[in-house]
Amino acid sequence: MVDITRTGRPVYATIKGAIDEALEGSSARSHVKPCPITVTGMAGGVSHSPDMGYLVPRRDLVSAALLLFEQDQLKIAEGRSLAGTLTEEFVNFKPKPDPKDDLEGWRLAKNDDLVLAVAMSVWAAGRFLRKVDSVPVGSLGQRRSQAV
Repeated sequence: MVDITRTGRPVYATIKGAIDEALEGSSARSHVKPCPITVTGMAGGVSHSPDMGYLVPRRDLVSAALLLFEQDQLKIAEGRSLAGTLTEEFVNFKPKPDPKDDLEGWRLAKNDDLVLAVAMSVWAAGRFLRKVDSVPVGSLGQRRSQAV
């Protein structure tokens, strides 16, 4: 997932080019697809545009991640260097009510970029990852036989 909302298109092009180059001739190339997201301030559903990627309402992005965090289902690895910062951002994150189309005003915390990054990952995982037979279990690489 790559946020291309404001100035992210050149970054996305660089990432996509590096992935294409690294996987050239590999069978994995068909399984690795960078996905651009444009965060919108509009209410409504998700749509897709060839030049803007997935257009996702910010409320859709953050609501699932905040809910998982509040229910203690989103685990933050304590040993990571930004674990404290991310936890603090989640605790302090309070979306403003209906800011119309003002993407700058959609959050109250000044340093909540980590929340948005995690929220995009949570959103993408819920939308794109397979949930059956996709989680390795045990030391022999056995896979779960039921949905996770």
